[in-house]
Amino acid sequence: MNSRQTVSNLLLAICWSLMAAILMPAVYAQHGSRAKPSPSPTPMVPPFNVTSTVNDFDDLGGLLLMRSDDSGASGQATYKTISARKGAGNLVSSTINAAGEWELALSDQSGRSLWVTPNQAIDSSQPTAPPADFYAVQKAYANCRDQAGNTVAFPSLTNGSGNCSMAVNFFYGGILYKLLMRPGALEGTTCPSVGCPVTGLAKVTCNIVAQNQCVDWTITPNADAALIGVSNLYSYTGPRGAEWVFIGQYYNTFRVHATNP
Repeated sequence: MNSRQTVSNLLLAICWSLMAAILMPAVYAQHGSRAKPSPSPTPMVPPFNVTSTVNDFDDLGGLLLMRSDDSGASGQATYKTISARKGAGNLVSSTINAAGEWELALSDQSGRSLWVTPNQAIDSSQPTAPPADFYAVQKAYANCRDQAGNTVAFPSLTNGSGNCSMAVNFFYGGILYKLLMRPGALEGTTCPSVGCPVTGLAKVTCNIVAQNQCVDWTITPNADAALIGVSNLYSYTGPRGAEWVFIGQYYNTFRVHATNP
């Protein structure tokens, strides 16, 4: 074999190698030998943990009535679920809970708190309320409802909602109080003869949608609804009587950001 034939054979071998490298992956993919479909993303099903950021100021720089403890920052603080040792529950719980609501619970520890202002009365006729202070709140929570009054889970709020609630449960003087802004009446309450007064509404804005679910939310008072920031204050009496007794109406303002993860 002369040198010219040797070079020709070598070039032919290289060409066949290149064709095999190009064609074989396509053949394997066609017959399912190598290509595998990407797994479908797992939808978020409550309950699951979220990172909650409580701001001290609104987007115009105004000081809010419900604020953070400024832990690790200034003007806001981040709250994440912190589990206790040996499966004894959570010291801090920041979740979208089993009902699909945003919930922040701080009552099982002493290191973290929220500043709550339960005494910003809407007028001079309201009774004296607990003072503004840092409280290790039993829980703060928000939910949204459809027009039939059914809860809409936070992951489903891809378009947001202005028909939402914000509640803060806290202890003062050994008594459990609830500062509540919500659509519709609170079940199990003792109200005046004319009924408990209506409040303002909270608003949930969906900031990020992924795989047809909302994964990032901002919760504020609904500035497009009536009675902006107005909440009802209740005290808890326990199971032997009506669970909650209406006290009066007070303002609450807040700005909470929650995201998964």
